[in-house]
Amino acid sequence: NTNPVVRLSNTESTDDDYSAEVNQTGLYRIPHDHDPGENRITITDDGSASDDEDYPYHIDRYLWTQTGGNDDLEDISGTETDQVTFTVSNPHENGDKSYNWNLHVETDHPVKSSGSCGVWTSELHTHTDDAEISVTINEEPNADPVASSALGLIRGEDGLSVITMNEYDDSDFNDYDEDDQAWYEPHDGSGADNDADLWFSADQSHDDDGACEGDDGEGCDHQTYTWTLTQGVLAGFSYDDLNGNGQYDFGEFYTMVGGNEIYEDADLGDYNASGPDAVDLNGTCDSCNDGQYTGSAPNASDGSYNYNGRDLHLALGSGDAAATDSSDAQEVYILSM
Repeated sequence: NTNPVVRLSNTESTDDDYSAEVNQTGLYRIPHDHDPGENRITITDDGSASDDEDYPYHIDRYLWTQTGGNDDLEDISGTETDQVTFTVSNPHENGDKSYNWNLHVETDHPVKSSGSCGVWTSELHTHTDDAEISVTINEEPNADPVASSALGLIRGEDGLSVITMNEYDDSDFNDYDEDDQAWYEPHDGSGADNDADLWFSADQSHDDDGACEGDDGEGCDHQTYTWTLTQGVLAGFSYDDLNGNGQYDFGEFYTMVGGNEIYEDADLGDYNASGPDAVDLNGTCDSCNDGQYTGSAPNASDGSYNYNGRDLHLALGSGDAAATDSSDAQEVYILSM
């Protein structure tokens, strides 16, 4: 009496994002749903083509057992039928996940145990077969967002600093000087320090999956932004004063503590300096307008700022408050987003 034969196949999943033809090869993928939470799909492995060529010409018992892969499958059903079904998740940047299932089948055949001349007794003999099938689940695809370039963060408006009282009266209250790529305290007719206004925005950042325009957006990726600012002196910033003018100018060699001397034809925002930890402003910002933080002093005792939001406005002065540097000619800050 021949043994039964297990025949297995992968089936189409109705909630993954591959075609039926791809699913039938055992490959599945979690569809991108613009939600960082778990996104599960349903998969069924099919053993209904298993059979027995001898009497009684059918399979009497089925038993599915997971033999490989993580112990994170849910909603498992049908383990004693010819089909097993389960749900699985695989988040973005998690890599492929694979699972193996074994199907064990049994068939009972009557075998003569005694008797003759057409009168006999029989007993059942059990015959079995086993086979395995595997599935691979690709991670949920998600195009990584692309941050704005460092210079692209700057909102320069008219690109002019304030040098005269007439310019102060007509100021756009943005003190970025486009030619020097620096901010200047505006001339206000007073010899005392006064803060310069610095405006930044990450609106040139983009996401190929489509960025949401608002917090209630659907069918799009929700963007989050983190700004960190600290005084250069606290981050160990030093420079070579190539032109001898006593202050840092764009393009001069600069060094971070513990780092190598570098030269970059880019704004300092391209360099993530190691420095004091910043304190999250979430829940403490009492001067946010339409998602924009306006700060005139560090929000952390170590002289650093931190803010989560797309747009940033800072009011900063040139006087260095750090005890290690008494220069009032300029202040260098390290800003990263």
